[in-house]
Amino acid sequence: MEQGEGSHQAGKGGGAELRRVLQPELLRSMLDATHDLIYAKDADGLYLACNEASERLVGLPEAEQIGKTDRDFFSPEFAQAVLEDDRAIMATGRERRVEAWVTYPDGTRVLLESVKTPFYGPDGKVAGIVGVSRDITLRKQAEAEQKRLQAEVAHLQRLESLGQLAGGVAHEINNVLASIMAASEVLLMRGGEAAPLAELILQSTRHGRDIVRDLVDFSRKDLTATVLLDLNEVVRHQAQLLSSTTRQRIRILEVLEEGLPLILAEAAALSSAVLNLCLNAVDAMPEGGTLTLRTLKTSAAAAQLCVEDTGQGMTEQVRLRAIEPFFTTKPFGKGAGLGLSMVFGLVQAHGGTMEIESYPGVGTRVLLTFPAAPEPDLAPPGLTVPSAAAPAKIRRVLLVDDDALVRESIPILLESMGHQVEVASGGAEALRRLATGAAVDCVILDLNMPGMTGEETLQRLREAHPGLPVIIGSGEMDPERSDHLVALAAVTLLPKPYGFMDLEAVLRNLG
Repeated sequence: MEQGEGSHQAGKGGGAELRRVLQPELLRSMLDATHDLIYAKDADGLYLACNEASERLVGLPEAEQIGKTDRDFFSPEFAQAVLEDDRAIMATGRERRVEAWVTYPDGTRVLLESVKTPFYGPDGKVAGIVGVSRDITLRKQAEAEQKRLQAEVAHLQRLESLGQLAGGVAHEINNVLASIMAASEVLLMRGGEAAPLAELILQSTRHGRDIVRDLVDFSRKDLTATVLLDLNEVVRHQAQLLSSTTRQRIRILEVLEEGLPLILAEAAALSSAVLNLCLNAVDAMPEGGTLTLRTLKTSAAAAQLCVEDTGQGMTEQVRLRAIEPFFTTKPFGKGAGLGLSMVFGLVQAHGGTMEIESYPGVGTRVLLTFPAAPEPDLAPPGLTVPSAAAPAKIRRVLLVDDDALVRESIPILLESMGHQVEVASGGAEALRRLATGAAVDCVILDLNMPGMTGEETLQRLREAHPGLPVIIGSGEMDPERSDHLVALAAVTLLPKPYGFMDLEAVLRNLG
């Protein structure tokens, strides 16, 4: 036991001696093993020591740094700022954390976070400072990217909320437009001095209706059933909408080739894509310019749309990334970076292609190509001229709507057409009227009502009056909802705002 204890003590003593002898080498190895820059300077700013990481920044070995100051390695402005910072640390005796951009000898520019603290000599006075600097460039870039993504997500959430708000606002505006349209059409039918003014009001109301519908279509996200479309008609419609918002600073040229093959597409989504490209072009011409919308048919029987501007253009690097989701060169809040990627996705979904040509200072050209639709058995909707039809026979109509303006104006229009009208302000009242013997031929039912909704009212109507024709009037309806309603027996959709011709057609088709 004594021998073992003696050997143990000798070992401890030998280890302490070894550590004492190797301490400088161990300390140097530890300092050089870190990627952080470690250095010490005296009270005059002269370097006393540094590790290999610090040597790489300056581009000189430690032996050539010792006894020199920051003025020997860095710009006068940077060296002066460091000197003043070091003096403040030594004067206050407090640790200080600072960030500064520095450039390595090879030109690499990095952001260093430095923690500097004073050290004291044998006399207890501040003898200099010790500093540790860490390259935080990547960390700062990651933090900035995270903040950018968070801001983009928040922006997209606001856009989604605005889209939902747009639907509700459209419903209210369409009620107002329906009332104005009905009143102006009644005045127009009565003739007299007020007729020209009524015609002007009616035209303005229809224009307002088209704008509201375009806004609702633009805010929709999902593709619905495709229909046969003439690309020229889509372009004309969007150009007309755009011309009223550019304040004459943008010249819009339509170069449309007639006889384009019809394409099979979702009307609202395609309109949104065309409008998106046009708005991008307008944004690229803040001082004004020319926006050219050109259509043509290819040898492969496809329809093409070229959207061309004379704006700022894009560099090759920007052009290559233009369709990346969330990529944008616009200031924050001016664009989510999803526009072109959404257009690209839409074109691909329809079996088409998208090409972008752009040069700085020249402008941008976006070419969309859509395959021609198979030859239809029947002419597409909207391309045939309906033959003259006999007026709708007299109907007894129950109008159910929560909007007072609609309840006051639409009955006047219906009565001027020869129909008899009863009015209910909600679903519950309508059901009571029918239960107490009100004799009606059809019901015009608002879909979005407080309390008992239009759908709930329709369900109750079907239980008590299975065959009673119901006309659903709504200024805001998603495709899934409309598909469900039209699948029901004796149900017809009538988008708001509707006028004389709309009512005449739907009432005639009731049979």
